[in-house]
Amino acid sequence: MAKFDFPQRHPFGWASLCFAIIDSPQWVNAIWGLYSSEPLLVVVARQPWGHLAPTFSAFWITVPIGLLMWVVTLRSNRKATSAQRDQPVFRVERERSSTLPDLHAHDASGDFFSGREWERPFGRHLLNQKLPLKVELNWKQNFGAGATPGIWLQATNRDLVTVERASVVITNVMRYQELADTGEFVTSPDVHGAGTTFTEVQIDSAKTLHPGVAESVGFIRYETSRLDIQGVRQENVRMTLPGIRRLTVRVRGADGREIISGICFRWEGPGKGWPEPCPCPQSRVPV
Repeated sequence: MAKFDFPQRHPFGWASLCFAIIDSPQWVNAIWGLYSSEPLLVVVARQPWGHLAPTFSAFWITVPIGLLMWVVTLRSNRKATSAQRDQPVFRVERERSSTLPDLHAHDASGDFFSGREWERPFGRHLLNQKLPLKVELNWKQNFGAGATPGIWLQATNRDLVTVERASVVITNVMRYQELADTGEFVTSPDVHGAGTTFTEVQIDSAKTLHPGVAESVGFIRYETSRLDIQGVRQENVRMTLPGIRRLTVRVRGADGREIISGICFRWEGPGKGWPEPCPCPQSRVPV
């Protein structure tokens, strides 16, 4: 059954109806006087059913009904005020983050938003935040007569908005190491040297990614004894150990939006052929 909440939603209209019911006998007599010189009760008494007409004032009926409706109005508005006062209070707090600004709500005092006031700042936050790019990475082998041995790294924009001046950076290169019952992506001495950190290598600086078009953004060159990835600032990545490698790549547009994803390839080792695309094995180590 639908909840009767008209007094709560329209208190002024309900109050006006209360006064209209209370004063209705006087208004009916005034309107009747415009059309007849005889009192209304006298005309009613001459009717066949006139004996059923009440012999007391109609105010004894309309006044209690109007007062009862007025009490209902006061009680419903008091309940609405109590419910709004007991509603949880949230304070809007913005925290600084290295990626996107986050919006949190905590029970606290001070500046706060409650009820529908909370929806406005949260809605503005959703409109202002920068959504990540929709860029897909894939490999393309460089076949053909006289072609340089190796494979191309390609990026395809899967959004309907063109990404302008996109920079492509390799943030890490890990090698897959199989264990007894599982495997993990780990560091390797040919890439990380004596440490465990990796110096980022930018392989493209101003690429325009049109929707649905694959663009070559980097190249892994096979040089018999090693694999080489050349950066735009003369830095490079060299690999000499065989196995499955995962490149962690960050693509960032001119508007600041970015995406970080991983892509894998397999290489049998020096003198054993070109690297080949392959799916990334399952690992507990995040990209």
